[in-house]
Amino acid sequence: MNTILPARSQIILLRFLAAMRTRMFKYPLSYLIYSEAFDALQPVLRNEVCQQLRQILDGENQASEYSHLTNDLRQQIREIVLATKPDILQ
Repeated sequence: MNTILPARSQIILLRFLAAMRTRMFKYPLSYLIYSEAFDALQPVLRNEVCQQLRQILDGENQASEYSHLTNDLRQQIREIVLATKPDILQ
């Protein structure tokens, strides 16, 4: 632990981290799709990432690494992306 923080701050930080448990964000979708870096990707690469995201959210990609995504969760993420960055799912 960083010794610069007072002891009380260290305890609060540890409690916060313990409360987070498994993830920082409620929905498991990278915040990076909202970054300037993502928007600046070469079109071929950006299109490939968007296509893979569509396949995951549509349930076409059922790889074991996405097995934690229930149909409801996929739909909720899809709705968020459609509302905030619709071009990704077109």
